[in-house]
Amino acid sequence: MLALKFLQLKSKLAWSLSNLAAMLRWNLFTYRDLWIWLDEPFDTPPLMSSFPQLVLSWTANND
Repeated sequence: MLALKFLQLKSKLAWSLSNLAAMLRWNLFTYRDLWIWLDEPFDTPPLMSSFPQLVLSWTANND
């Protein structure tokens, strides 16, 4: 609760504490800069560079 109150005070928007908590839960697994997000929460998140998926290659030898 103390961290939420701190974020509420640092924000330029007039967040209510319950709205701030709900929006943080909603964006929990989205990578965003927290300080930018506090002031511009409805902007689309920046695109992350995609990391290539690693391929595990092995052969099954049934000898």
